[in-house]
Amino acid sequence: MEEEKEQKKKKREWWEIPARCAVLLVIIPIIIPTHWYRIIYLGTIGRFFPHTVESRVEDIEKDVRKRLSLKEIPEELRILVLKKEKQIELWGKDSAGKWSRLEYYPILGIPDVSGPKTEKDDRKTPEGIYKIASLDPNSKHYLSIKLDFPSEEDIAIAKKEGRDPSAMNVDYMLHGVGFSNQNIFVTDKTMEEIFYLAAKVGLENTRVLITPHDFRKNDMPVIVDGPWVKERYKQLKDEMELLNEKKETPENAETGKN
Repeated sequence: MEEEKEQKKKKREWWEIPARCAVLLVIIPIIIPTHWYRIIYLGTIGRFFPHTVESRVEDIEKDVRKRLSLKEIPEELRILVLKKEKQIELWGKDSAGKWSRLEYYPILGIPDVSGPKTEKDDRKTPEGIYKIASLDPNSKHYLSIKLDFPSEEDIAIAKKEGRDPSAMNVDYMLHGVGFSNQNIFVTDKTMEEIFYLAAKVGLENTRVLITPHDFRKNDMPVIVDGPWVKERYKQLKDEMELLNEKKETPENAETGKN
């Protein structure tokens, strides 16, 4: 009799473990913040079922294309980050060479210290025209884009000024919901659209423009920290002139869909 009870107990324990895990997966997202749930998931179950960029794109493609009313994938993509306005604009170039604004979004978090980033812990945002180094489909912030900061130009300027280029070595990201010190973060839906387009257009055809404010509406700052900063702002202004539809850019991106 005792042996039979022991066998039943073992059988019960066998199915109780996965059952309890399933219950936890349902309860945890409800009782803890999304960001922390993702960290827990990526450190446990997510380790065995990682996403690829392709699988993420496939998962979100239908919803993203519907939200953007996207008929075709652009030839080139510009992700315009306006620090002062706390706004991101997505611009696509079609096969005829015409640029058009695809969408605009509010930025939930961005360091507001003025000037380009020159040190790892200066709490500044890089300013300039950057390539995308990589896409992360398994980020603890849902999805993320890593910039090629410091760029070759950033490193060359640091050496010229006698600064240690390694002092800038930091993974600078644009990512979904979840606070991070110094990075730029947006809503998860916004990140889906940016991630999807960057993946489909191709990293080689995508650039991220980060500017202190909208140079299409306001002059460049009179006081800048060094001649190279003035030249960089001029490069940004020239590039932004291409991204200038007749209709006005919204003063406040809070009216955006995401």
